[in-house]
Amino acid sequence: MDMSFHTTYLKHIKDHPIDQVIGDINTRTTRSQIFNLVANYAFISQVEPKNVKEALLDESWVQAMQEELNQFQRSDVSDLVPLPSEQNIIGTKWVYRNKLDEDGKVVRNKARLVAQEYNQQEGIDYDETFAPFGMENSKPMATPMATNIKLTLEREGDSFDSTKYRGMIGSLLYLTGSRPDIMYSMCLCARFQENPKMSHVEAVKRIFRYLKGTMHLGLWYPKFTGVDIMCFADSDHGGSLIDRKSISGVCEFVGLCLTSWFSKKQTSVSLSITEAEYVAVGRACA
Repeated sequence: MDMSFHTTYLKHIKDHPIDQVIGDINTRTTRSQIFNLVANYAFISQVEPKNVKEALLDESWVQAMQEELNQFQRSDVSDLVPLPSEQNIIGTKWVYRNKLDEDGKVVRNKARLVAQEYNQQEGIDYDETFAPFGMENSKPMATPMATNIKLTLEREGDSFDSTKYRGMIGSLLYLTGSRPDIMYSMCLCARFQENPKMSHVEAVKRIFRYLKGTMHLGLWYPKFTGVDIMCFADSDHGGSLIDRKSISGVCEFVGLCLTSWFSKKQTSVSLSITEAEYVAVGRACA
């Protein structure tokens, strides 16, 4: 072996310009971390499909859809029965979303099979939404959540069946397509699906009680209101009591018609109210 070449090669590595080094040189990266990163990206799609046809062309999204169907089977939340007479068929559609980590990298492809709410009729299809959870005789509420409530992870307290809790959250998730007033409350309660406690269940039940008392409310889309687009964004700085991340809230109007809305926890911790507001506005303009 040529020792002079070996010495020159080592000196070249040692004297590599610092400004050309990618990443933090003080951060140690192990081989297992690199392997996990490469293996993760190999099976995750970076693009969200617009429809089922596009999703079926990508093996990552096919696997995500299969996981959703498997979850239905494990949870035992549906039965195949003959179509009752004089009843509407509620259609379904696939919704595709990429889950991001705190750095904005795609870490999971999530496919959800949801109901198409515009096929439903009040009094026929969704009056029974409250029945599985024993809410028939409950007292209606004026608001979906108390203003002083502080939901957080609990190590103690009575636990609740996570499968039933996920079913309750799933029912509310379908309703957010036509009831933006429960979006924030539902998203807050959805964070505790892994290990729900009775305090979380009581918060979910309050949302159902609110819906029971506000069945007359709905979205109004008048004609000839113009096509001007208006967007409103706000944030709750440090609103998450678990990790102190802020929560963005965005709604968009075309004329006087509300067309889209969401409430979502931000991916990183904002150091000031101004920063949290900028992040919310950025999400609204994306």
